[in-house]
Amino acid sequence: MSLISGAAIGILGVHTRLQFAAENEAPRKKLSDSEARLRKILSASPDTVSIIRRSDFLVCDILGDRPFAVDARRHMIGKRLSEMDLYVDNKMLPAFEHALSEQGEFHDIEMEYKTAEGRRMQSLISAATVEIEGESYIVSFARDITELNRAQRHLEESERRFRAVYLAMPGAAGIMSRDGRFLDLSKPVEGSGYTREEVIGRTVDEIGFWTDPAERHEYNLRMKRDGFVTGMEIQMGCKDGGKIPVILSVAPVVLQGERCAVAIVHNLAQLKEAQRKAAESQAALGEIFEASTDCMVMSDFLTGTVVDVNREFTRLTGYTREEAIGRDLRELHLWS
Repeated sequence: MSLISGAAIGILGVHTRLQFAAENEAPRKKLSDSEARLRKILSASPDTVSIIRRSDFLVCDILGDRPFAVDARRHMIGKRLSEMDLYVDNKMLPAFEHALSEQGEFHDIEMEYKTAEGRRMQSLISAATVEIEGESYIVSFARDITELNRAQRHLEESERRFRAVYLAMPGAAGIMSRDGRFLDLSKPVEGSGYTREEVIGRTVDEIGFWTDPAERHEYNLRMKRDGFVTGMEIQMGCKDGGKIPVILSVAPVVLQGERCAVAIVHNLAQLKEAQRKAAESQAALGEIFEASTDCMVMSDFLTGTVVDVNREFTRLTGYTREEAIGRDLRELHLWS
């Protein structure tokens, strides 16, 4: 082979290699660009993304800008999961290993971590096994739900307190939707004849709550004007078609994002009956007081002010009732 021929072959070989490199550069660049875009997307995720080598659970990389991700990068990269006192429940890591071995992935498992400072935090974890350059890795996504869980606990505690107060209210307390349908009832209204189960799910019209259109009109006016009703006395309809006197208070409340109302109903029948009997007793006592043949005067024990006198008092003393009532007994000079 001549020198020229050898040189030509050499040049041809170089040209071939350069052409091969040029032909493969574009795919490599596309792959690199694709990986860069993917990394950018993962870094912007609200989740903390961890890349973990499957063979020994070595943490290779952690992506994300949230506080937990920043803290994890500082303390976890280059370490094996088994080396770190990371999980509150030591059974979690073996459980994850088993799930990955069986299915290659798992989703939305709640777990509790310990940070490097010893603070506990809750996360929702999803993970899958992927091949990267011929080696098996775990890509895990961890979403911090610590504040969400705390808010949920506070909400549950608030609801428990509300429920306790609701059930302890005197009288019957009901929660109604905007269309007047009972969503809940602490206990039946005494004397109405309805059970709790017969009321829940029905509207005020369906149980015949209102018996007087004028009272309902007044109620609607108060709600429109004030947004609530306090201590309104009405006649409530009963299951047997009768009615009982009750006192009604209604206030708006938002439950689970829905505008509702809490209504409290007290049966006044016993109070009305007691008032009637007291009035009758007072009237009878007054008749006895007035008809007595003895001179009688009622006065305030502490001040001596005359409260009432009977007919015999006016006859014997000469004072009229108007002249005696309201004056000090000493001013009447009844005793010499």
